[in-house]
Amino acid sequence: MAADPELQRILESGTSDPVLELDVARIPWVWAGAPGGETLDPQALGAARGPVRLLDGIVAREVRYTLEKRGRMPAQVERLRNVRAPLRLAAGQTAIVPLSLAGPGPG
Repeated sequence: MAADPELQRILESGTSDPVLELDVARIPWVWAGAPGGETLDPQALGAARGPVRLLDGIVAREVRYTLEKRGRMPAQVERLRNVRAPLRLAAGQTAIVPLSLAGPGPG
């Protein structure tokens, strides 16, 4: 992600002040599957068949932490880098991404 190095630089420099921070948007993260595929059951995430794609870097750190804390981290994770457009998932592929990158959902 292009923002990762810049965000890391700001955090490490100590120049960020929590008083100055504000939310400009909230984008939900979703478990996405290929169009026409099976309906995804969030309770089954930890036992997902095949690798689950997940963004790499700082942007997905909280998602990974939350999944691990809840015991839902998939056994196989494929880290995605430089994703700039909605994913095109093939049959049987799944990903945990911001809604803006999810593309069309299952049938």
